[in-house]
This record gives sequence, structure tokens and C-alpha cells, in this order.
Amino acid sequence: MPDTPDLTPPPEEPMPDETRSRIRHRIVEAATTDTRPGGRWVIPTVAAAAVIAVIAGTYAVSALDDDGAGRTDSLQPAATSTGIPSLSPTPTLPPPTPTPGPSRSDQPTPTVAPSTAPSTAAMTPPPLTATPRPPTGHISCPTELGDLGDPSLRGATVTAERGYGPWTTYLYETKSTWIVCDDFAAQGGGRPTLLAPHDESKPYEPDVSTLAISENSAWKPDGAPGDYQLLAAGRDFAGVRAISYTFPDKHTEQAVVGQNGLWSMTYLPADGILADPKTNTFNLDPIQVTVDYTDGGTKVFTLQWGLDTCAQVNHGC
Repeated sequence: MPDTPDLTPPPEEPMPDETRSRIRHRIVEAATTDTRPGGRWVIPTVAAAAVIAVIAGTYAVSALDDDGAGRTDSLQPAATSTGIPSLSPTPTLPPPTPTPGPSRSDQPTPTVAPSTAPSTAAMTPPPLTATPRPPTGHISCPTELGDLGDPSLRGATVTAERGYGPWTTYLYETKSTWIVCDDFAAQGGGRPTLLAPHDESKPYEPDVSTLAISENSAWKPDGAPGDYQLLAAGRDFAGVRAISYTFPDKHTEQAVVGQNGLWSMTYLPADGILADPKTNTFNLDPIQVTVDYTDGGTKVFTLQWGLDTCAQVNHGC
């Protein structure tokens, strides 16, 4: 045995095609069986690159031409891929640097308009004055009917009327509706009184609503409160021969019934508790209305102050 071993490597032999094909097949098979989410398309591509790198970078294949001339076909490691995508991450660009805007001192200074609010001295309320008297003049019933704006009363005409002193109670009718207008409250520039209109196609008989009273005051020429009126009226009731109103001052006022199709009751108290403007009617006893029928029957209805004494529809109580 020689003292020094022979360190010369054996000559390089080409890898058989069968061995090379088997290695390639195992690597590809192992790579394509990975089913992790997101790796369906990336992993086969990496495996293909690995196969080429292993085969080309590890072995150099030599072959001879048919004529015996030597020709060496070497597979060099693919440092640069031909069609294989790069797996290096996409670099992240830094966010753009914002351009500084103008500072607060660069902004234009708004112009403040001088205040137009009145001074405290200018807001001093004026001294109180006495309530002025109503305007002079006389508002007629036709004008007030027009202002009511009820289409069913268009073209209404007077079918009955009843005077008492300088004032008059009127019954206006159309083919479908009737209404009572009284001009007592129009003196001194006030407005006449309109009672609730009634549809002629609906029942009409004595009850609290059809016997209700309207309270009204008149004005004297000097602007002071004048007479006080308690008014009730309507078209004559069928089968009624008499209606009377008894007030808490013990006065009984008989209504005018059955003369011209209009029944009406007007009471103008001249003295007593009802003539006193300081009287609070809510503290008084109710009003009793007695209705006598043509068949001999009698009914008594009770009217409450405030509830049944505001029958007008065109001005306050």
C-alpha cells in the first residue's frame, strides 16, 4: 500500500436520464400536493424553479455526436429566470409629505360689522295707554256671512226677521242651510253675531245645542262698554208652542215662537247681577229652559255658563 493515498477524484460521469427524470418527478409531486390557503399558485412555481436549479446547478451533462466528435451541453444554474416571477416583496413607498398650508396668521382677518342692536335705553317699553274704543262704522250681516266662508251659505237671503229697539235678528236661508244673524253687537263698530248654521237635511229639535245662548256686549258712543245681551234663536221647531228662559236673577224671558218661521229670545238685563259688569257668571246658577210642545208635553233643559252660553261662530264669547 502506498504511503500517500490517491486523492484524485473519479472522473465525472453524466447522470442517467432516468435518474434525473425521477428526481424531477418527486420534487414536483411533493410541491403540488400542498393545499394550504394562498399557496395554490405560488408553490408549484417555486417547485419548478427548484427542479431546474437542482438539476442544472448540480450536474453537467456531456454527450457525443453521432460522428464521435465531442460536444458539451451544460445546464448552468439559472441566476436570472426566464418567465419565473420574482418572489421578493414589493417595496412600500413612504407616504407623501403634506405641503404645509398657510398658518393662522396668514389667513385674512374677517371684518366684523358694527352691531345694529338697539341700546338698552332704546328698549324701554312705552307707557301704557287706555284700550282704544272699537272702530266706528257698522258691519252688516251680509258682509259677515261672506267673511264666514261657508259655501253652503252662498246666495243666502232673509226669510224672516224680528226687530227689538234699534236692533234686528235675521233668519238667512239657502236651499240647503239656514243661519241666524243678529246686529246687536255691530253697534259702535263691532261685528254682528252669527249663530251656528244648520243643515236642513239633518234633524232639528230642541236640545242643549239648539237652545244655546250667545252672550254679547255693545259699545257706547264714548267707547265705554254698553248693553249686555243674551241671545238665542233659530228656525221654528215643529210641534213646539212655547219656549221660556229663566235666569239666575229670577227673570224669565219668553221667546217669540210661531209667528213667521223664526223663533228668538233676547234678554237685555238693565239691573241686577247680570247687569253688573263685575259679576262672574261662572259663580251663578245655570239657566233653565222650558219647552212646551203642542201635544201638551213639557221638557226642561239646563244651560251651563261658559259651556252653553257661547253659541256664536264668528267672534269670541
